[in-house]
Amino acid sequence: MSFMIGVALFLLTVAAMEGVAYVAHRWVMHGFGWFLHES
Repeated sequence: MSFMIGVALFLLTVAAMEGVAYVAHRWVMHGFGWFLHES
């Protein structure tokens, strides 16, 4: 695997994790998980 493929894979992985974190926060913590997040 070339260096640039490794860098691209790393950046895509970080972007995907940020997307999952956003979705989890937006729809879980501000939805049915609000009792955990309101404080």
